[in-house]
Amino acid sequence: MAPWHQTVLTIAIVTFCALFNVFLSRRLPLTEGIVLVLHVVGVLVVAAPLWAMAPKGNVHDTMMNFTSNGGWEPLGLASIIGMVPMIGMLIVSSQCYREIPMR
Repeated sequence: MAPWHQTVLTIAIVTFCALFNVFLSRRLPLTEGIVLVLHVVGVLVVAAPLWAMAPKGNVHDTMMNFTSNGGWEPLGLASIIGMVPMIGMLIVSSQCYREIPMR
C-alpha cells in the first residue's frame, strides 16, 4: 500500500464523519446503539472460542508465579516499569474528563 493511499483513506473517513455529524445528527443515538451492540457481539465472538479452546493451566502457576522476560531484574523493578505507561494514561484521561463542563 502506497503512503498516499493512507492519506486518502484518512481524508475519506474524516469527511464521512463530518458529513454524518452535520446532516445525520438526529440519527447519532441510534448509530451509537448499533455500534455498541456490534462491539459487544464482536468481543463475545472473539472471546468465547479463545476461552473455550485455550489450554488450561494450574491456578497457582497462573496467579502466583511472575516472570520478567524483558531482561529487567529484579522483578519488582520490572513491575514498576510496566506500570509507568498506565499511570501516564490515567493522568491524561483524567485531564480530558476535567475539561467536560459541569451543568
